[in-house]
Amino acid sequence: MSATGSQAGTASRGPGDGVVVTTADTGLAARIESWLCEWGYLPIRAASLADAISRPYQEAPLAVLCDSSHAESFVLHADRRGPLRASTIVWLRRDASVEEESHALRTNADVVHTLPDPQRLRPLLSALADRRSAARARWQQASGGDLIYASEAMRELLRLAGRVAASHAPVLLLGESGTGKERLARTLHDLGPRREGPFVAVSCAAVPATLLESEFFGHERGAFTGAERRRLGCFELASGGTLFLDEIGDMPLELQPKLLRALEAGQITRLGSEHPTPVDVRITSATNRELKADVQQGRFREDLYYRLAVVGMQLPPLRERREDIPVLAEHFLRHYADLEHRSATSFDAAALEVMARHDWPGNVRELRNVVERALIMASGTTVSVKDLPGDLIEERAARMFAAPLGRPLDEILQRYMVETLRAEGGSRRATAKKLGISDRTLYAKLRRERQP
Repeated sequence: MSATGSQAGTASRGPGDGVVVTTADTGLAARIESWLCEWGYLPIRAASLADAISRPYQEAPLAVLCDSSHAESFVLHADRRGPLRASTIVWLRRDASVEEESHALRTNADVVHTLPDPQRLRPLLSALADRRSAARARWQQASGGDLIYASEAMRELLRLAGRVAASHAPVLLLGESGTGKERLARTLHDLGPRREGPFVAVSCAAVPATLLESEFFGHERGAFTGAERRRLGCFELASGGTLFLDEIGDMPLELQPKLLRALEAGQITRLGSEHPTPVDVRITSATNRELKADVQQGRFREDLYYRLAVVGMQLPPLRERREDIPVLAEHFLRHYADLEHRSATSFDAAALEVMARHDWPGNVRELRNVVERALIMASGTTVSVKDLPGDLIEERAARMFAAPLGRPLDEILQRYMVETLRAEGGSRRATAKKLGISDRTLYAKLRRERQP
């Protein structure tokens, strides 16, 4: 029977579904690579696990197949895997059991697999691919379409988005950095009549001013030094869909009249060309600047502002919609736990309280980074206060112990020790070390607190 004969269907391969093969047996490597190609995966040969880690990848491989001669995979922790942190390492050996494989898949652990058995390897890879696809789908649902929220402020904003999406009017999204303006722009696109067309995003702050005109309108071959071929600009690339202009407030003043003319006329002219090209785009733009103030101070054209802001939508900062913090945190935790193969699936009450009280100057982007870091630090199934960044914990302590004048000092110190003990996960030794006192002193003070 062929390697594919016992399994119906093929694994659906995406851009990240490469599989690394590292084994000292070149004949085995060739056979495995042949199976992978037949099943629709992209085989990647590596001389060793260290070689696999040192390579650049556009996206982490689905799995790394290692035989017993590369058993370092079994003791390779996530923080040492580099680009393979999101890959499952499959240790190939001849005496693996089905139960070992099933347990590994259930617990997101590295997998022990019988070698060489294509009838078992193929469904194993398919299960890993399904798990990755499910994680991608959950993330795409939130990042490409639905926004994650629980607050009335966001509920009202999404009601407005539903009405605005049906029109072709330009929309200006306002809000602090990290509040999710591009995500809202994608939601408007996905809800609107242009959903089947392209969504093209360009940051006016990220493109050098000298290249911005070419980025917008494109150029012909020979239009300037280095222009070796015709290039379409983002207006043409977005035709039939949505063009999202991020950080519009950073657009150079000299380019603003050309943008206004393109919006008014519905056509652009490539650099080096004399012939206009019609374009059909919906413009959504965003900024974290006070654009009206920039208009008053002459840094932004008034006519362009009113053309872009036919409909204005303000995204509230995270500190003004604290109800969204726990649902966003849980969402990010599930996403990164799937991505990193970690077991943590929830926060304890104290960690959620710390996050709910933080002001999040970096908004959703900052929260996402904090959750990713906390997941890496967590050792069990629950993220606790001690896994959060130190500045959040210190902020909580300062808030809790901002006692009014006249409060007994012993009472304040006692509370501080108890909270430090809680932040250290109940470890008296770690608490004593942090407070700069002996274990015996800490024990005596805590015992005295428990006495009536």
